[in-house]
Amino acid sequence: MNLNKKTAFKISLYNILRYSITIICIVMLIYKIATIDDWNTIANLFTNMSSQRLSLLAAAVLLLALNVLCEAYKWQIALYRLAKISFSLSFKSVLWGYTGAFITPNSLGEYPTRSLHLSNDCRARSVLLGFFSSAIQTAVISICGVIGLIFWLDCHYFYISQWILFGMPMLFVILIVAFLVRFRGIIAFFTKIGLHSLAKYTDILLLISRRQIIALIVVSILKFSVFSVQFLLILSFCGLNISWSNAMIDITVFYLFMTYIPLMNLFEVAVRSSVAIIVFGSYTETNTPIVFGSIIFWLLNFCMPTVIGLFVGCNPYKIVNKA
Repeated sequence: MNLNKKTAFKISLYNILRYSITIICIVMLIYKIATIDDWNTIANLFTNMSSQRLSLLAAAVLLLALNVLCEAYKWQIALYRLAKISFSLSFKSVLWGYTGAFITPNSLGEYPTRSLHLSNDCRARSVLLGFFSSAIQTAVISICGVIGLIFWLDCHYFYISQWILFGMPMLFVILIVAFLVRFRGIIAFFTKIGLHSLAKYTDILLLISRRQIIALIVVSILKFSVFSVQFLLILSFCGLNISWSNAMIDITVFYLFMTYIPLMNLFEVAVRSSVAIIVFGSYTETNTPIVFGSIIFWLLNFCMPTVIGLFVGCNPYKIVNKA
C-alpha cells in the first residue's frame, strides 16, 4: 500500500511539473508572438510566393524533422551504457526536452526534462551524459566556427596568412585524434579533480566507449550541417542573396557567436537577429531579410518543436530502468 501511495505521489508530482511547464511555455509563446512587430511585412513574405521560394521553405521544414531525428539518435547513443531506450521513446524525449529548454537560461533545463522517463537512479547520470553529448556538439561548432572566423576575418576585415588559414584545420584534426586516443584518461582526470560527492554520477563517463564518442561526433557534425543548410535556405527564402561558399563560412561564425553568448530564451530572437545582422549585414542594404529570416528560423526550430513536445511528452507510467 505504501508503495502504491509513493508511486501515485511521484506520478502526481510528475503531472504537476509537466502541466506547470506546459502553462509557462504557452504563456511565453503567446508573449513572444504578440511582441513581434511589422506583421504586414511578414504576411507579404508569404503572399505571391514563387514555386522556387516555396520549395526553399518546404526544404527547411523537412530539415527540421531531420534535425530532431539526429538529436534523438544522439540521445539514444549517449544513454547506451546507462539505459536501453527505443528510438521512438528517444524521439519523444527530445521533443519533450524542448519544453524544459524553453523556460531556462541557455536551455539548461533540456536534459533534466528529457530524463523524466528514466528511473530515479538513472536521471542524474542521464543529465550528465546529455551535457557530455552537448559538449561534443559545442566542440564541433567551436572548431568549425573558429576556422570559419579566420576565413571570415580574412574576407571582410584584414589579410590572414595562408599558413594560418590551412594550419588551423590541421591543428584541430590532430586535437580530435588525440582526444579519441586518450579520452578515458582525460575523463578520469576531470573526474578525480571534481567533488568526491559527485563521483557516483561522473563514473558513468568512464564507461563511454570510443565507438560512442565517434558516433556522437559524426551525428553532431551532421546536425550542425543540417542547421547550417536550413538557415541558408530560410535566408534565401527571405530574399538574402549570398553564395553557398560565403554562407557556409558566415553561418559557422554566426553559430560560434550564438553558442557562447549567455542569454535568456525570452530574448533569443532579438539576440539572434542582432548577431545575424553583424555577420550577414554586408550582403544586403536592408536588414529586413536577416531579421525576418532569424525570426522564421527561431519559430521553426524552437517554437514548433516546443509546441509539438507539449502534446508528445513522455508517458509518466512508462519508466525505463538501468541497462
